[in-house]
Amino acid sequence: MKLKRKLTVILLTAVLLIGSLPLTALPGAAEGPNARLIHADVRVYAGGLYNIDANCDDPDATYKWVCWYDDDHYVELPDNDGYHGTDTPHFSFTTTDGKAGDKDWGSLRFGCKVTSHGKDYLTDSYNMHIMSKEQLRRDLEEDGYGISRFGIVGGTFVGETDGVLYYDLPAGGSFSFDFSYGVPNETQYLESEITVGIEMYAIENGGITRVGTDHNEYTPYILGDGAVTARIDYVVFINGERFTVLDSRQAVVNTVVRQAESEAEAGRASPIYKDRYEQSFQLGRVEKGARVFVIENYGTWSKVAAGGVIGYMPNYALTFYDTIGVVEIFAQEPCHLAPVSFDVRFGSDKYRLWDGAEPVTWYDKTAGRYLTEGELFNKNHTYALDIWVEAEDGKLFRSTVDYKLDVNAYFNGEAQPVGTAYEQVYNKVLSAYREFGHVHDLKKHTQLNPTCETEGMLTYWYCDCGARFADYAGTERVTDENWGVIPARGHKESEWKSDGTQHCKYCLRRECGEEIYYLRGDHAGGLATCKNPAFCEVCGLPYGEVGTHIFSDEWNLKTAEGHAHKCVEMTCGEHTGFHPHRPGPAATAGNPQICLDCGYVIAYAEGDNPFTDVPEGKWYTNAVLWCYSKGYMTGTSATTFEPGSPFTRAMFVTVLAKIDKANTDGYTGTSFSDVPEGKWYSKPIQWAYRNEYASGLGNGRFGPNDPVTREQIAQFLYNYS
Repeated sequence: MKLKRKLTVILLTAVLLIGSLPLTALPGAAEGPNARLIHADVRVYAGGLYNIDANCDDPDATYKWVCWYDDDHYVELPDNDGYHGTDTPHFSFTTTDGKAGDKDWGSLRFGCKVTSHGKDYLTDSYNMHIMSKEQLRRDLEEDGYGISRFGIVGGTFVGETDGVLYYDLPAGGSFSFDFSYGVPNETQYLESEITVGIEMYAIENGGITRVGTDHNEYTPYILGDGAVTARIDYVVFINGERFTVLDSRQAVVNTVVRQAESEAEAGRASPIYKDRYEQSFQLGRVEKGARVFVIENYGTWSKVAAGGVIGYMPNYALTFYDTIGVVEIFAQEPCHLAPVSFDVRFGSDKYRLWDGAEPVTWYDKTAGRYLTEGELFNKNHTYALDIWVEAEDGKLFRSTVDYKLDVNAYFNGEAQPVGTAYEQVYNKVLSAYREFGHVHDLKKHTQLNPTCETEGMLTYWYCDCGARFADYAGTERVTDENWGVIPARGHKESEWKSDGTQHCKYCLRRECGEEIYYLRGDHAGGLATCKNPAFCEVCGLPYGEVGTHIFSDEWNLKTAEGHAHKCVEMTCGEHTGFHPHRPGPAATAGNPQICLDCGYVIAYAEGDNPFTDVPEGKWYTNAVLWCYSKGYMTGTSATTFEPGSPFTRAMFVTVLAKIDKANTDGYTGTSFSDVPEGKWYSKPIQWAYRNEYASGLGNGRFGPNDPVTREQIAQFLYNYS
C-alpha cells in the first residue's frame, strides 16, 4: 500500500525520543526458525516510499519491527498512521527530506523481531539509506538523465545562440515538438517511486499555454502574428508528486519580421549566407558604409534588413551602433502659482538636451503665447511642453526597418510618445511633446516623524488628481510608492530592570518610556547561597531570599580557641561556635599534645620548635611550626623564623610550589628580566607563570623581592584553585 501522508513528527518521536519507549538489550544469537530480511538493502530518496520485508519458516510466526539506535540496543516501533505494517511481515513509510534530529536519515537502522513458538528471534538489520532530495537531483544529473534531442517540426531552422534554437514560420501555421529523453530504470530510482515526464509549453505575449505531456498528449500550437517561445521541461516526480525540473529546452519561433534591435553599417565586403534566407544573396549589393538594421543577433551572425531586403550577414562584416531604445525625462509639471522652470533631467548619460536654440519650450495654449522662465502658471489655462533630446556622440536613437523611431519614452515615470525633430538629422534628435489639460493645485503634507514602531514620511505636495511632488513647484514628481518613507526608529532598549520577582526591559525613548516593555518574565535559575540570593540566568539580577548556612559534619575549623563546624560556602566563614579542645596526654620529647576530638596540635613535642623567636602560646606559633613540619616554609636561619619580617612575591610562589609538591626541575629559562636563572626562586617563578598561577607586574618584571600584598596573595590562591 502506498502511503500518501508524509512521515513527520510521528517517526521522529518513535525513533529519537528513545527515553519514552521500552528499550530491549540485544540478545545473543538464538537457534530457531530461519528469520531474515528480504529486499531491504536499497537506496531510497527522500519523498519516496521505503519498503522492507521479513520472512520466517514458521507460517504462524508474529512480527514486530524495531529500530536500532546503537550496536547493542533497539526500540520497538509502535503502530501509528505515520507508517504501515509494524506488526506484519511488510513495513513501509513515505520518507521526508532533511534530518532526523542531529542525525542523517541514513544513520537509522531497521530490523524485525520474529516471535515463533513463544520465543523471540531477531533478523539482520539494514541502514535506511535514505538520501536527501538534493542528492537525488545530483545523482540524476550525474547519471545523465535529461533531454537528449530537441527540435521544432513545422518551422525553418535559422540558427542557435546560448542554447536557444531559432525558427521562422508563417503566421497561422502550427508547430510540434521533436524530442527524446532518458527514463531512469535503476533499482534505487524505481524503489523510491521516482518517475519522469515531459511537459510542453507555448509562451506568447507573457502568457503561458500548456500544450502537452510526452508524445501521446500533445496539441499542435497555431501561431498568431507574433513570436512564440516553445519550451519543454523534463520533470521529476517522487511518489506521484512533482519534485523538480531537471532539464529544460527552448526554441523561439518568429512569425513576422521583428522591429530592429540595433543598427549597424556594412564594414566591408563579406560572404553572405545564401542557405539561410532566399534574399540573402541580394545583400551582396550593399556597399561599404551603408546603413544596416539588425533584426536578430545570433552571436556570430545576424539577421539584417538593408536596401529593402532581409537576409543574413556575419557579425565581423558589421559595425554596430550603440542605439538608444529607452528615454527617461524628468521635468516640471504646471502647478497653480508655481514659477515656470526650464530645468530638465534625464535617466541616462547616453542622451542630453539638443545643443541648439530653445531646446525646451513652454506654451500657454489658452493665451496663445510662449512662456518665459519665472512667470507663474494659472490653473485656468492649459499648457504644452516640448523638449528636444539629442543622442550623445557616436550613438543613435533606435528605429525600425522603415525608418520610424522605435523609442520607449517616459515623462516623470509615465509613457510618453515621441516624434522626430524634423529640422534635425534623422534619429539623432527626437521631440518629446506633452500637453497638460490639468494644472495641479498643490497642497502641502507636512513631514511626519517616525516613532519607535511606526514609519514617518517626508514633506511632500499633492494634488486632488493623485499626483505627488517632492517640491511645491512641481519639478520633481514622485512615482515610487516608497518615496519619502522614514523607517521606524525601533525601540531603544534599556538595561534589565527587576521588580523582585520579574525582570523586564523598557524603551529609553521619550515617546515610549517605561510603560513600553519588550521582555518580561519571571526570574529563574541560579542558586542562592548563605551570602547572596540566586542570580537569574536570563537577566543576571539577584532575586529571592538568601540561602541558609550549610555546616560541615567534620570539625573543619580548628584554632587555639577550640574547634567548630564551619559553613562550607567558601566566602562565608560563619561557624556553629567553638567547643573547647579536649586535651590528650601532655607533650613529651617525641609526641605532641593533641585534641582528642579534632586532632588539633595543642602543644608540639618538646624540642620540635627550633626557633628562638617563635615562643609558645603566641597566636601564630602552631601555624609556624605546622608549616615548618610540612616543609612548606623554612627559617631565616637555623634558630630564627622572623615572624614579623615582610614576605616577598618570590617567597610566596616558592611556598605554593612546595604545597603543590611540584617538581620544578624542568622549568628552566626565564620569562622576566628581573628573574635570572640560577636563583633559589627562578624555577618556582617559572612554574607559577607557565601554569598561570602568577603573572608579572608589567614591562617584563616579576618583582621577586617586592613585598607580596594581601590582594596578590588572594589572586595567586584564586588562580591556583
